[in-house]
Amino acid sequence: MARRMTRHVAHSLCGCKPDQSDEDCYRTLVAKGRLNPPSEEAGTPLPTNQEIDWYHVYDQMFQRHYASRDATRELFSTLIDETGGAINWAHLCLGELVAKNLVSTVITTNFDQLALAGMVQAGVIPVVCDGVESLNRIDSSPRHPQLIELHGSRHSYVLRNRREDVEDVRTRSIAVGAIQSLMRDAKAFIVIGYEGREPGVMNLLIDAAKNFDDKKLYWVLYSNNPAHLSDNAAQFLATTRNGGLLVGQDADAFFLELCRELQLGAPTAISDPLKASQRAMEKISRSKIALDDIRREIDKANQRLAAAQAALNSNEAEDDLPSKIRELRLQGKYEEAYLLAEKALVL
Repeated sequence: MARRMTRHVAHSLCGCKPDQSDEDCYRTLVAKGRLNPPSEEAGTPLPTNQEIDWYHVYDQMFQRHYASRDATRELFSTLIDETGGAINWAHLCLGELVAKNLVSTVITTNFDQLALAGMVQAGVIPVVCDGVESLNRIDSSPRHPQLIELHGSRHSYVLRNRREDVEDVRTRSIAVGAIQSLMRDAKAFIVIGYEGREPGVMNLLIDAAKNFDDKKLYWVLYSNNPAHLSDNAAQFLATTRNGGLLVGQDADAFFLELCRELQLGAPTAISDPLKASQRAMEKISRSKIALDDIRREIDKANQRLAAAQAALNSNEAEDDLPSKIRELRLQGKYEEAYLLAEKALVL
């Protein structure tokens, strides 16, 4: 995103050509005073391509060129629209864990609403807290799944990395109270796919964790190198006597192994693609319909769904050993998968 914003601003304000590299665009912006140089000392050379701190560029872009809410909403909406609604395995698995009551609360700083999409795919419509201002909706011991979008969603995203924003989040009573109560009642707190760069969010988590030093806290790090753990994340983990750091964990791979350990297999959206339609039709069919035309349309939809399910069952009835073996492996049933493969080799 930092590279994308750099190209856009450089083309718009400095006349950079579309074929110029991200690094050249960055250096042009610094030279033109559109970005702060890495050092204010006179004569300090600009960083090489490998030395450019794109995280710092990201922060500066929002401070200087995408400072309004309208600008950030337009940027993020464009990015999400370009993906065509793509959703990854990790978010589908996350939704499955929520649907099976293995996860009660999901906190995200992302604006893409993929966590929400994963839950909906699993048949869950959670309580949604769309920003710090609505944290009063959150229950520390929820009876219903809940999603906290700390920075808002694509429709209401608010970047909180300026000094005043950080202090506002850390001292706002509603935010402090919500995170403290969630930490108090959580059986485990697991961080996945997050670097812990936002000081406002991390200060809240660190302050809350200090009050409950027996909590199970786990940080799942993408990098294979523990030294890449951010200072904020290290402070967070240092507050507990339990938990630890997992390194070299891609989010999809992590959730794949987690669901194997829990013997859940593939997410329902993948393993039973008609399940969502069946849930919807069951609810629709339970409604009271007075008009004949509406009832006939519902009956027709149910017939189509039944035909699709029959066709799917017919295909699954065929002897597809690789699929059966893979399904057992995804469920963590390795011994059964091995015996089935061994039997097939003998045959």
